[in-house]
Amino acid sequence: MKEGCGAEKEFINLDWLGRYKMKDSENYIIYALCVKLIMLLQKRGYCVMRVEVNQDLCISCGTCIDLCPEVFKWNDDDKASSAVDEVPVDLEEQAREAVESCPTEAITDI
Repeated sequence: MKEGCGAEKEFINLDWLGRYKMKDSENYIIYALCVKLIMLLQKRGYCVMRVEVNQDLCISCGTCIDLCPEVFKWNDDDKASSAVDEVPVDLEEQAREAVESCPTEAITDI
């Protein structure tokens, strides 16, 4: 986070964005604009996507690794884990798809 901006990362909660994923034109435009804004904020260091895999919920199906191998990897217990501390901006869409595709909801966007 840049110094002196007056905002803390805790205040940037993007959970609300999920409701705009509907494909009707008005909501889709809002969603697209929000995604662009988030990407701009991330490039400037204001918010960063991170993912975490709950090892107790992971069933080792490999969906996340297939969808986004740059962000997810197999660990020593043959379960998925995060391969990076921060998801690169250009891989966020793939990472979000992996999060949403997890059959046990073991992956969270933190």
